[in-house]
Amino acid sequence: PLLLLQAASKIKNKDVYFVFVGNGPLEDELRKQAGDQVRFMNFQNQKAMPGLFEMGDIYVLPSRSETWALAVNEAMACGKPVLISNTCGCAPDLVTEGITGFTFRQGDEQSLIQKIELVIQNRDILKEMGNEARIKVRKFTLEQNAETLENLVRKI
Repeated sequence: PLLLLQAASKIKNKDVYFVFVGNGPLEDELRKQAGDQVRFMNFQNQKAMPGLFEMGDIYVLPSRSETWALAVNEAMACGKPVLISNTCGCAPDLVTEGITGFTFRQGDEQSLIQKIELVIQNRDILKEMGNEARIKVRKFTLEQNAETLENLVRKI
């Protein structure tokens, strides 16, 4: 979250806002450093997440490491393109660059800023990207996961 906050401070477009959702150990530090374009919301129950995804144009997850990052699936299922670090386990499977979202190099503030600015400059394509994200994530069902696991077990 600190990386995203630092990147947000360098975005000069006053029509862009960043919303941080949740309460964690970095919350106080984030709030102290936040500029005018940053908003905070407390932890939200999972049932509230579709409404939160609907608020934004794109879902950003700047994680250092995520085994998968299920929230990316959830955002895409709600029709939102994503901007996630390349260390999110789901990135190779879910993100088709410029189609369902974007990835950036984890820890690389300039890479993140470049992708945010690309999104800002191309806001008109975000709705179509969201539609593509929704279509792509539909393939990731419980049945598909079970079939894949079964096939792997059979190969072993």
